[in-house]
Amino acid sequence: NMTLLCAAAGKIQESFDWFAKTLSADRVDARFIRYDPFLDPLRDDPRFGELLYKYGRPALLATLSN
Repeated sequence: NMTLLCAAAGKIQESFDWFAKTLSADRVDARFIRYDPFLDPLRDDPRFGELLYKYGRPALLATLSN
């Protein structure tokens, strides 16, 4: 997954670009969003939540803050 590869390489903007593409194609599993440690650098960024709202996954934000 390009989102993970870019995040691991510290390419945060590119990672967000790929995350948006993945969400828009509805090819993402909720477990990936909640638990994948390679997404840790993205979760604290406001763009993460903005993308979840934009692509109809706002409920996942509540599960992330628990």
